[in-house]
Amino acid sequence: FSKKKKNPSDEWRQIIPCASREPIESKYTIGEQIGKGGFAIVNKATRISDGLVVAVKKVDKQLVGDYSDDIQCLRREIENMSKLDHINVLKLYEVFETRESVIMVIEYVDGSELFQKIIERGSF
Repeated sequence: FSKKKKNPSDEWRQIIPCASREPIESKYTIGEQIGKGGFAIVNKATRISDGLVVAVKKVDKQLVGDYSDDIQCLRREIENMSKLDHINVLKLYEVFETRESVIMVIEYVDGSELFQKIIERGSF
């Protein structure tokens, strides 16, 4: 028996052990970008199975790099969010990982009402 040799470019290091390697597009339709930060962008998305609107936070692994502190922070964020179930904390539904990104599927909250109240009051 001959073993099929793996192409090194087909292999990549998974940094989030609980993350699915399945393509996110198999479960969600990705919509408009609703936010952007130093390491991530956030898009609105819809779960295909039931139409639930969610937020999808896509963290660029190149920006996180191989810095163990940044990776540990990301792992801790995912671990903490997955354990919490509280009305005042966004729910983490699932996590995907690709060669380039860690993708967190999070409860979507439309902030327009809060933003409008802050403008009306001047502060909150």
